[in-house]
Amino acid sequence: QKRSEEDICNIYPVIVLPRIRSGRVTWFAAYQLRMVAILQKHSRNSTPSSRFPRAVWPFLFCVVIGLMLLTTQWWLLLSPVDSSLSEYRAYLSTKEYLRPTSAYLSAVRESPDILYFTSRPPDPIPLFSVESIPILQRHACIAKIREQHDKVYASFERIGMSDRALLVDPAYHSNVGDHMITLGELEMLRKLGYGTLDEPSAKVAQCSFLQAGNYAPPCHHFSTGGALSNIISISNPPLAFWHGGGNWGDMWPDIQIARMKSMEPLLRSNYTIISMPQSLYFQKSSREQEFTSILKKHIELGLGASSTLVDPREGRRQTASRVVLSWREHESYDIAQRLYPFATHILVPDIAFQLGPYSPVASQEDFLKVDLVLLLRDDRESMYATQRNRRAVRDILSDLPNGQRLSFSIVDWTDRSDRFASKDILFTSSAIQLLSMGKVVVCDRLHAAILSYLSGIPFVYLEQRTGKITKTLQVAFELNETCLDGSKAMWSQAYNLSDAVRQGVEFLDRYRL
Repeated sequence: QKRSEEDICNIYPVIVLPRIRSGRVTWFAAYQLRMVAILQKHSRNSTPSSRFPRAVWPFLFCVVIGLMLLTTQWWLLLSPVDSSLSEYRAYLSTKEYLRPTSAYLSAVRESPDILYFTSRPPDPIPLFSVESIPILQRHACIAKIREQHDKVYASFERIGMSDRALLVDPAYHSNVGDHMITLGELEMLRKLGYGTLDEPSAKVAQCSFLQAGNYAPPCHHFSTGGALSNIISISNPPLAFWHGGGNWGDMWPDIQIARMKSMEPLLRSNYTIISMPQSLYFQKSSREQEFTSILKKHIELGLGASSTLVDPREGRRQTASRVVLSWREHESYDIAQRLYPFATHILVPDIAFQLGPYSPVASQEDFLKVDLVLLLRDDRESMYATQRNRRAVRDILSDLPNGQRLSFSIVDWTDRSDRFASKDILFTSSAIQLLSMGKVVVCDRLHAAILSYLSGIPFVYLEQRTGKITKTLQVAFELNETCLDGSKAMWSQAYNLSDAVRQGVEFLDRYRL
C-alpha cells in the first residue's frame, strides 16, 4: 500500500500537473490523495470483527486507485483546458488516426508545411571544438558516421527546383529517441537539398499515420481524396521517406501495419519509398511470414502489378527501384534481404548521429545532481523492469567499496516534466539536462546512449530485449576500429544491472568525475 501511494504521488506531477490548470489540479489531486489516506486509515483500523475482513482492504485499495486513474484519463480527454492538453489528447488517441479540426485543416491549406509546435532542439556545438581527448575521439567518430550517411544517401539528392520530399509519419511524441530520429532525418534531407530556407519549393512536406499526431496532416487524407489531397498532389514530391526507428516487426504492430498499408497509396501516387534506418525484430515466426505477405500485397497493389512483378526472378529491378529499405543493424539487413528480395536494401548507421554534438547541461539545483543517473525503460522492451527500483540499486551499491555514500536517480524521458517543470515532450535541451544530472549515465535505451555520446557524457549501456543497442552501435562504430574501443571515449557495455552500476562507479574514479 505504501508503494502504491508513492507511485500515485509520482504520477501526478508527471501526467496531470503539466497538462491542466493549477487550480483544478490542486483540487483534483488533493481529493484523490485524500481518498488514498482514507483507505489507508480504514486498512489500519480494521479488525477481524469489522464489516469487511482485513484482507479485503488491499483489494479495495487497488480497485479505487485503478478507478481514479481511469477517471483521470477520461477527465483529461474530455476537458480541453489548454494547448498542452490537446497535445496529450492527440498522443493518447493515435490509434484513431487523429482526425484534425476544421481550423487546423484550414491553416494547413494556407501553408501545408507548417508544423504547430514551439519546442526547439538544443543548439549544437561545432565538431572538434572541445579540449577533452575522449570527447575529441567521439567527434572523430561522429564525423566518420556522417560521411557514411552522405555517401549512402547521395543518390537521393534533390535535382531541379520543383522537387519536394515527403517525410511519412515522423515522431512527435514523448519518446525522445524517436523524435531525435525525426530531427536527424530532417537534417539529412536538408543536406540532400530539401528544406532549404531560400527555396520554398524545396520544403519537406510531412504527414501522419500514428506517430506524428496533430503535428502533421494525416496521410490518409491525401490517399483517400480528402481535404489534403490537392495539397499533396500540388507538392508532388517524388520521394517519400518513411520515418526510421526500432519498430519494424511485431513488437509494435500498430506502426508496422500502418507502414505496410501505406505502401499502396504512396506507390500508386508515384512516390519512390525510402524507409529510413530501422531495426527489424519479430517475436513470432508466424507473424514474420504474415507481415511479409501483407507488405508484398500492398506493394503489388500500389504498382498495379501481379505477384510475378515482385518475384526476384523476374521483375525485381522494377520494384527494387521504387522501394528502398534502410537498416541500421547487420542482422536486420540480412533478414530483410531474405524476407523482401523485391526491395533494395541499404546498411547505414542510425540517422540520429546527424544531430549535435552537444555540451552537457548542468542543473543549477544541487538536489538534482547525483553520481549516477539510471535512465531505464519500463515497457515491453525492458529486461530489467523488476530491478527498476531504488532498493535494488542501493543493494548493488552497498556491495561496492564506498558505494553507500554514492547518490543516484532512476528516471525515464517523461521525468523531465517533474524534474525541470518543463512541458516539452519532444527532444529539447531538457533531455540532455536529464542525462547531465549524473556524472555517469547507466541506460538501456538506445538513444539515451546515443545522446550521452553526442553530449560528451560518460555512459554504460545495458542491452534490451531485441539487442538493438549493441547491433546499432556496431554498424555506426565499425567504420573506424578506434570507435569500437569505448575505453578511449568514456563508454562501455554491461551485461546485467549489477555490472552496469559497478562499471559506473569505476568510471567515477577512472575519469575523476
